[in-house]
Amino acid sequence: MSDKEVKILASVMDFTLKSFTKGERIISEGEQNDEVFVVLSGGATGERNMSDGRTFIVNELTAGGVFGDVLSGSSALSPVDIVATEACTTLSFKLSNILTACERCGEAKQKLLRNFILAISDKYFALNRRVRLLEKKSVRGKISLYLMDIYNKKKERR
Repeated sequence: MSDKEVKILASVMDFTLKSFTKGERIISEGEQNDEVFVVLSGGATGERNMSDGRTFIVNELTAGGVFGDVLSGSSALSPVDIVATEACTTLSFKLSNILTACERCGEAKQKLLRNFILAISDKYFALNRRVRLLEKKSVRGKISLYLMDIYNKKKERR
């Protein structure tokens, strides 16, 4: 998005800047969330707490990373904790702000909505690739699937 489009959106949407310290929870497991977050600086991780006390890192987020996008459009509770791994600043907004019409926004809101849907779609297909990889029982099967994915990506680029 252009700087002009971002300024238009900032003037009509209720963006919130939030700062978090290292170790601070941004979203807690089991919590309802209706906001989308963009990491502006610093970093965070998505963590799942296991029943034996271990913590499993689901995702690492750096500047430009987006989280809460899928959760904000769902009635489900957060399945993970999002924790700042260092001093972290986020920009957040409610999903409902994207979905409401706004004459002043024009194309800017449409572009934001397209980008939002694209990000969710990309996450879906990345998850689908992980599941396909986990389905393979042998290392040979996993390597074959990985190599086929690389081959198909190169084939698509031609």
